[in-house]
Amino acid sequence: MKNFNLDDYIDWKKIVKDYSLDSGDLSLHDTLELESILKRFIETNRAINFNLRTHYANIIDADDCIRAIDDAVNGETKPPLT
Repeated sequence: MKNFNLDDYIDWKKIVKDYSLDSGDLSLHDTLELESILKRFIETNRAINFNLRTHYANIIDADDCIRAIDDAVNGETKPPLT
């Protein structure tokens, strides 16, 4: 998976403003936990999308298959559900 930066996906300043907070600090533990949740979201949906594309097209695209196998072997994503 490419480098993942929470700041690219979460508008911390807006959360601070909307809830009238003094700061937008998050502990290292919570940051890592939130990153883990979002990475699992991406991995799960990547596997689902792969499975749906092959199911509806009734084909297996060689590039997608190689990427999915490579990701599964390298621990990046879970193998598609069958």
